[in-house]
Amino acid sequence: MIGRLEKTVLDCPDPRALAAFYGEILGMRINEDTDGAWVVIGREPGMRELAFQKADPYVPPRWPDAGHPPQEHLD
Repeated sequence: MIGRLEKTVLDCPDPRALAAFYGEILGMRINEDTDGAWVVIGREPGMRELAFQKADPYVPPRWPDAGHPPQEHLD
């Protein structure tokens, strides 16, 4: 195996707020919070399923404008 997919990461201006929102609607808990700049949620302790990374400055995507690309990546 070359690698494994650990989580999907969303770039955003406020990782704690977005993690709290998605955690509530998905029934997940915050499993990692690094100074509010990197927050990870998952269904069980230790699970890292969805992460939120602070983007500063944050530029919202505007599809299909390449100057404002989507800010999601797989880690």
